[in-house]
Amino acid sequence: MTSAIYFFLVAMLYSSVGHAGASGYLAVMTLVIGLTEDAKPVALILNLFVASIGTIQFARAGLIPWRQLLPFCIGSVPLARVGGAIKLADSTYKYLVGAVLLCAGIRLLIGLPKFAATRSPSDLVAVIVG
Repeated sequence: MTSAIYFFLVAMLYSSVGHAGASGYLAVMTLVIGLTEDAKPVALILNLFVASIGTIQFARAGLIPWRQLLPFCIGSVPLARVGGAIKLADSTYKYLVGAVLLCAGIRLLIGLPKFAATRSPSDLVAVIVG
């Protein structure tokens, strides 16, 4: 039951800023439950579910520039498949997830710089970033 609360908190926190929470779900499954082999598909399903809810909410609020979204998807969707095909040893995977979460936590503590976007990226830049 405690794990369900962690999953819910991860979903709430990540979705509040427009993310779906895959790294959080992976952290909960790896550190709390101890899952490693089944963690990726479960995190993907949870990620898709929360991302769908977030996308619907952002779209209803008029916050998704659909024309600008397509180039990001063109770059990210095929390479997500490539990334998903990479096989890592369990210990390597745990260290990488821990390092990414540690860096994200430090970045949150430091704070974000104040900046204003002056223009949208070109389609080529959006495909590469995606």
